[in-house]
Amino acid sequence: MTGCPEYSDLIKEYALGDIAELTAEERAALEAHLGECEGCREALASSKSFAEMVRPSVNTEVPQEVLESVHANVMTATRTRRIAVLLRRIALFVPAAAAAAITVVVYSLLSGPVPASSDPQGADTREVTVLERDGQMSSSTSTATQPEPRVLGIDVPQQVGSETEDPAVILSSLQVKFNKASEDGSTSRLEEVLTAAKSASERWQNTEHGIEATHLVSRVHAELAEPYEALRAFLEYADRLGAKREAEALAAGKGGSEAEAEATKVTARCILRESDLHFRCRDLSGAVALCDAVIARYPASRYAYQARKTLGGCYLVMRKPEEAMREFELIAAQNEVEYLAKEACKQIASIHFSNQRTAKGIAALEAMAKRFPDEETIAWANYRTALSYVTHQAYTEAIAKLRLVCKNRGGLYSEAAHNLLSRTQKIVVDTIASDTLDPEL
Repeated sequence: MTGCPEYSDLIKEYALGDIAELTAEERAALEAHLGECEGCREALASSKSFAEMVRPSVNTEVPQEVLESVHANVMTATRTRRIAVLLRRIALFVPAAAAAAITVVVYSLLSGPVPASSDPQGADTREVTVLERDGQMSSSTSTATQPEPRVLGIDVPQQVGSETEDPAVILSSLQVKFNKASEDGSTSRLEEVLTAAKSASERWQNTEHGIEATHLVSRVHAELAEPYEALRAFLEYADRLGAKREAEALAAGKGGSEAEAEATKVTARCILRESDLHFRCRDLSGAVALCDAVIARYPASRYAYQARKTLGGCYLVMRKPEEAMREFELIAAQNEVEYLAKEACKQIASIHFSNQRTAKGIAALEAMAKRFPDEETIAWANYRTALSYVTHQAYTEAIAKLRLVCKNRGGLYSEAAHNLLSRTQKIVVDTIASDTLDPEL
């Protein structure tokens, strides 16, 4: 039997005997219950057996110096915790200079007497850790030297962001602060994160952590609605990525031109990915600015043509078909990247059709089919031409184009062409029937 659940904790405590921590009322109530409940008596016997096994056989005393050491460490931890809480409250309501002065007094009152050490000039100095408004710890100097705090024997660095702290930890902390400030819409906190991120970017330069800090600078500027600064910081981030890749390529024994090409590839792709992200998020002005940057940096390159493709898409969404047409025509005129030229030709035809320029659209499709005579391109050109004919009720021409597409059974557009052909033929049959029907009947 296991005993009554409501008396389980009392039985375990009671089994400890003279060291049990029970009140007189609890002890009396339990003893009265034990006289009536056999299950609880068995539970008590089992608990007593276990207590006897774990009870030490000799009276072992803890050395006094160990007790004093533990007590000192616990007191240090308590004082450090009390100081940190109080300094956070001070930093919220008073200027930084006044907070520093108050901190010296608070630290002296809470930390207790500290042995002073003299500097070479004979003056006693004490370095005091101050919590600034941005949550960072800085140090000021007053009389008497304060040793670096230890919490339960562990050294605690006094200055966050010092050389002893891991850069990854600092960046992670800044990222958390950035996310929180963005959610709260706090401009002041975003500016604090921006200052810290810029400092980290300058401190670590082209290291991995410095590059990530530069990226964070760009994101904070964007959150603060500062597009020019955000663009400049992001381009710096992309350049640093490229420089890092070039250095790695040179270290791997690659030639200068090959290393430079790899750096260009990394930088350009980084900017293009960001422009695509802005486009998908409908930040069209940001996407346009990034695309313009790629075109200006790498003119007449595959990266410039990729940027022009995104730029053309931005202009279409912005309802600027002529600007979009100009970008797609520049892409179509090149032969370096065929798939981009093919996509540009399709866009040109679609823009003509959307603006009721049917003849120009059909001519663009015919030119595309001649330039890229593969089955897929020809099928798409015929299918898109047939759609235009159906729209303008030129059913005979539409049926002829659709039959060409349906010849390639299993092709990419054959099923769609077959369905459209069936509907078109039905329209033709219905039209003929209605024309030949005697109105008097």
